[in-house]
Amino acid sequence: MTIKKLKDIKCLDELKEFIKNIYKQDYKDLYIPAIINSGNFTVENGEDFYLKLVLAHQKMEISKTWLKSNMVFGIKDPDFERVDSFYEVLTENVITHRKVKGNTLYQLNPNIVGDEIVEYEYDNNTFVNAYYNEEYSNIKGKPVLIQKNDKDVYVYKNVFKNYLNEIDSNIYPKYRLVAEFEYRTHNNIFDSIESKVYKFEDSIFDVSCFNGQMQIIGSVNIGILSTVENKSEIRNIKVISLDDRKIRKHNPNNYDDDTNAGFVLFHKDVLKIIKKNYYIYDLTMYDKTNIENKYLIDILQDKVVFWEGEYNKLPNSFKDEIDKFNFGSDNESGIISPGMMAWQLEVDWNFHLKLYPEQQLAFIVKSKFFNAAIENGISFFIPDNINDFKDFILRIENITGTHLERFNQSHNDVKNLVKIRDNKMEELNIKEIELLFRKYCFQLSRVIDNEFFK
Repeated sequence: MTIKKLKDIKCLDELKEFIKNIYKQDYKDLYIPAIINSGNFTVENGEDFYLKLVLAHQKMEISKTWLKSNMVFGIKDPDFERVDSFYEVLTENVITHRKVKGNTLYQLNPNIVGDEIVEYEYDNNTFVNAYYNEEYSNIKGKPVLIQKNDKDVYVYKNVFKNYLNEIDSNIYPKYRLVAEFEYRTHNNIFDSIESKVYKFEDSIFDVSCFNGQMQIIGSVNIGILSTVENKSEIRNIKVISLDDRKIRKHNPNNYDDDTNAGFVLFHKDVLKIIKKNYYIYDLTMYDKTNIENKYLIDILQDKVVFWEGEYNKLPNSFKDEIDKFNFGSDNESGIISPGMMAWQLEVDWNFHLKLYPEQQLAFIVKSKFFNAAIENGISFFIPDNINDFKDFILRIENITGTHLERFNQSHNDVKNLVKIRDNKMEELNIKEIELLFRKYCFQLSRVIDNEFFK
């Protein structure tokens, strides 16, 4: 596609605009071209176009083509007698090569790799498997590099956000993007052009014409592209202030609720999404893909509540899913459980005594059997049906070694629990399931507590 469009260009001004438009067209995208490799040129025929992206300091004049040699990076020793020798020092290729186990891979230049970028095991023979994540949670994030059209390499725009700062601002460093390219063709597409260097304020072209062929090597200033919009922004949700219980705007910079604490309320329907992604243990939920990611959560009878600071820590993709379930009004009642109140507001060391029965059991299991419980996929939600209840009982018995036979077998509740476990219970409604589940959790907590903590 690039080669076809080049055939319609008749002058250097059009060529310059063609290069700039490559990036104007992609300004809303998450990724922009870092390498474009199009066409095929031989001694006899054909044409090709190669483009690479570089970071160049804004104070630098574009006074030569290819400010930085292809794919190189590392420390350079400038000639202090020549100002232009600093140009290469102040220029970085966006993409460089790395040799890994006999393969040559594309990588983001190590000189511009920030703390937001994490590498994972190599899973392809094209580029380093690196991801960009600037969220609070330890998630994989966005791929730094992706491939398009077999040969083209695109880079995630946010990798530049620490470098592309306005020249008049007080934020440093102040770099810009420059596209460097080479175009070779056997068809001189320009009506009349001489073999020489053409210098403009924002670009430079080195043109060579011979035997009907044409080669153009150039550097074109792309400038400061807007990076991807930061999702750490005010979201369209209702937050209830702890101080006066009034609705206020979301504060995306609140991560600890030390000042101006707030609650974010959700309808219970949100539990379907939470169950898919998280384990629940007492007042904490754990990311199933990375157990190190954990957040406070309060599951009440008719709602699910996050502290605003905990909500802000959640992955943006997860918040995008759950925000539609948000609700709230001034003077909303019943927005914090006794356990959460004791733990977070009253600083009560015995807060676990005020937890709901399933939360108390979760607190004990987390203290004694947490790794085994996670390996068994145990989560302390109130079951939606008998099958979920049965599954919970079997898994709890497996990790604790405490079976229903330890309880009074003549008690009706125990009989029903055994029927559920043994798949012999015909039916229970959701209220009956909730009541029996909490009774089971309460009694099991007492047994385990007596056995392991006395």
